Amino acid sequence: MEDIFSKLECNDDVLSFYDKTFKVGHFREEVKKEFSRKLNQSLNEQAG
Repeated sequence: MEDIFSKLECNDDVLSFYDKTFKVGHFREEVKKEFSRKLNQSLNEQAG
């Protein structure tokens, strides 16, 4: 299964999608941090 984070950009549209799909509006900041961490990890792996 492909890593979804490698396909998406960290932006409000994606975060809104998370809010609606997973009902995590009150976890928004934690989701944003985790998403950024995954995205950076993915980019680092591609660059490395």
